[in-house]
Amino acid sequence: EHLRDYYGDNAVRFVDRAEMREMVATSIYQGGKLYSSAGHLHPLNFAIGLASAATQAKARIYEHTALRSYRSHSDYVQLETMSGIIVRARYLVLACNAYIGSISPDISRYIIPIESMIVATQPLSASQSKSLIRDDVAVNDSKFCLDYFRLSGDRRLLFGGGEIYIPNRKVDIKSRMRRRIAAVFPQISDIGIDFAWRGKIAITLNRLPSIGKSARNVYYAQGFSGHGVALANMYGKILAEAINGESEQFDLLASLPHKSFPGGHLLRWPIHITAMLYYAMQDRMMYRGAQ
Repeated sequence: EHLRDYYGDNAVRFVDRAEMREMVATSIYQGGKLYSSAGHLHPLNFAIGLASAATQAKARIYEHTALRSYRSHSDYVQLETMSGIIVRARYLVLACNAYIGSISPDISRYIIPIESMIVATQPLSASQSKSLIRDDVAVNDSKFCLDYFRLSGDRRLLFGGGEIYIPNRKVDIKSRMRRRIAAVFPQISDIGIDFAWRGKIAITLNRLPSIGKSARNVYYAQGFSGHGVALANMYGKILAEAINGESEQFDLLASLPHKSFPGGHLLRWPIHITAMLYYAMQDRMMYRGAQ
């Protein structure tokens, strides 16, 4: 009702528990919101398409060229790569998100990188896939440590979630994600898993992206909190407009308040891990209460 009344979004409607069970073959959900105007996309193919469009527009892309440091001067930015190459530019955009590391401590304090896992099962039959997700919708739940899943073009179940909070920890992704699949779809708890991978996402305290300038000629955008496929592209366009002198949208988004994670450099990780474990425990209690 809020989306319809305040934002004119008539493509969303409420789904009650009975209809939810017909749409998604699980008993754990109490209801949901269905967005009829939304869709699926293949993130890697989308990234390849963006790269192709950029090169056609005369952009040059240098892969495997890690940045060691940068320094902002009055009319240029000087960058040094890990191989010692020096680059000068009129403007610098820090679009590292969860991979910013120690390059810019003044903005990295506003994000915490965590890792999310995802698996792709063996292909399902047409009848199996339809029995699990009747209308081929993409699903995400409302837990703090959420699950998200959908069917691929070749009818594999893509199932993600299960955040990892401790860096460089060895994790059996397939086993961990199999447990999460079984909690939602116990009827396929023994399904084969063909692929498993993990990657970093950057979250902010308020879960809103952080955009701004750390110097006169240094821009940044980060902290997409798991929504980067859509939001990073929108923010990229806004950054380009700002550098071109059209800063209305940039100024509005940069004015949103963001707080740094507490604890400073040494304690922010232990504090964050403790908090995330607390919310994960709440998720488990909520799940048990829904049964």
